[in-house]
Amino acid sequence: MIGLEFTAHDLRSALANWPASSQYLEGKSTDDGLLTRLQQCLRGLINQVGTATHSDLIALLRHWLLSQASGGTPPWLQVPICPSWPSSQLWSDHGFEVADLGTFAQVRPHYPRLSWLGEQQDLFDDAFNGVMARQPTRIPSDPVMRSLLGLPHYTGPGQREAVRALMHLPADTTLIANLPTGSGKSLLAQLPPLAARQGTLTLVIVPTVALAIDQGQRMAELFAQRDSQWTDRPLSYHSGLSSEERSAVYQALRRGDQRVLFTSPEAATGSLRRLLVDCASEGRISHVVIDEAHLVVTWGSGFRPAFQLLPALIASLREARNPETPQPIRVVLASATLTPHTVTTLQKQFAGSMGHCVVSGIYLRPEPRYAMKHFDTHSERKRKVLEAVFKAPRPFILYVTRPEEADDWTRFLKANGLGRIEAFTGETPTNQRRLLMAAWSNNNLDGMVATSAFGLGVDKNDVRCVIHATLPESLDRFYQEVGRSGRDGAQAARGLGDDACSHRLLPECR
Repeated sequence: MIGLEFTAHDLRSALANWPASSQYLEGKSTDDGLLTRLQQCLRGLINQVGTATHSDLIALLRHWLLSQASGGTPPWLQVPICPSWPSSQLWSDHGFEVADLGTFAQVRPHYPRLSWLGEQQDLFDDAFNGVMARQPTRIPSDPVMRSLLGLPHYTGPGQREAVRALMHLPADTTLIANLPTGSGKSLLAQLPPLAARQGTLTLVIVPTVALAIDQGQRMAELFAQRDSQWTDRPLSYHSGLSSEERSAVYQALRRGDQRVLFTSPEAATGSLRRLLVDCASEGRISHVVIDEAHLVVTWGSGFRPAFQLLPALIASLREARNPETPQPIRVVLASATLTPHTVTTLQKQFAGSMGHCVVSGIYLRPEPRYAMKHFDTHSERKRKVLEAVFKAPRPFILYVTRPEEADDWTRFLKANGLGRIEAFTGETPTNQRRLLMAAWSNNNLDGMVATSAFGLGVDKNDVRCVIHATLPESLDRFYQEVGRSGRDGAQAARGLGDDACSHRLLPECR
């Protein structure tokens, strides 16, 4: 098996020959996220390592078998029936049809129903069936996209026009790009450092540590693909860096070797400001990209004052640049939630001497299927959310408002048998965030219990379900968080549950 991919045949063989199954679980991971999750889950169970449980396995097998059915009758699957495995009754309790064969059983799932949602009780069906809600536009990409990123197509006309505007942006001009979640806004930060000459810096300001780490890792992968001599180095600057890593960033900025830097508004307007002004005065800053730029208006009013300082930072960088240097500074403001008022405000705050350019490619995303339920009590809400999580397609995100709620829900879900889940909040230590982001990207986790710290810009294409256990603090936040699912164009489910208690909590969270 070594060197070959793990296949559906290997999965069936591993279950049919349990526990003499190790040889069937040795194949390489595939592009099929569900098969990879099942392989990892079975490896954990057979070696008795990790956090995987049989409840995790049942949920994954349900999803995989229903994905084979595509709306029809799912196939049978042989599973062990022994003391260390779920009983026939437990399979039945989880919505499987069971044919007991003694030491083995044949099982196949029914489509799960959330009866308390009434007409929406089949909320998960399209996600299980892999229904493609958004058909690819197949707009051929321009040569710069193909040569620098190897991408043959744009995600849509909005991305195409934003990229073209970026590549032809006049000096000292601001580009405001209003593109929906999942449309590829990240390219606006990735293209400048890939296309720029050595010695220039693209400064990318992002709202969360999670996003800085995620985008820094993605950028490092792009550099490595293009440069066989690439050596790993910090591309993001945040509180979790060691003193040696911080020193490496400072030195690279002074030498002109830092081609891109992802950091927070607090760092850019604080500890890095003097060094960034020096870089600008030497003509070494080519682009400043502000991701999730709507937060300059919505968060800068009090929650995170550093956002209010960003217009002054941009102005100081532009003013510091020696007019005789050949490198002008171009500013990019990217977001998926720009209202007319926000656009007008950003135009006033960031327009350079050559003005601004606005590209808007907003459209109604077809992937979400929404359902909402009000519960009378907190205990009822917990029971129903637990049921939804058990029946939901994988992977899923369970959103809450406060870090302590995330910890409570994680403990609750683990106490009820789920193992391949973790919590991610603004209070999660940076080193732990790195581990969680890697586990999430590598399909080692089937669920994340999170606050908005895991919402803004954290991309994973195959998220199939987002559940809000508490009311989000704003419509912008709700839109950002539901936008984490269905990014590959396939159908996804979004559920919102609230109770009388959650309404009283909202003013405390704002």
